[in-house]
Amino acid sequence: MGSQSSKLVTETQRHEHAINYMNSGGSMSDKSAKSIKDIEQTQQEFVNTQFKWNFGGQKVFVAGTFSQWKTTHQLQRDKGGEFSIVIPLPKGIHHYKFIVDGDWRFSPDDPTTADEHGILIM
Repeated sequence: MGSQSSKLVTETQRHEHAINYMNSGGSMSDKSAKSIKDIEQTQQEFVNTQFKWNFGGQKVFVAGTFSQWKTTHQLQRDKGGEFSIVIPLPKGIHHYKFIVDGDWRFSPDDPTTADEHGILIM
């Protein structure tokens, strides 16, 4: 996996939430403060994760444990021919593979490991 950043909810968005609540006749009660705290907690639990594919193909998708292998996300090709997508993922370890023109593939650029049975995980 590529670069990571964790700014899902900006400081401005948190302030806008508070201002909108106040403008609707509310006050900064415990309920509103809890809502803002929930947003901040959610921000800390997810990391924007970039997936890249540089090995050809016409259509490239990624699937993994982060979606129970059921949902695929299509990568977009840039002008240089590189496919990529940024997906906010929960913090933790995720297993994934690319689907390139219908074939399951792994990127030789990404790290691999073995599970408790010695089976290679890519």
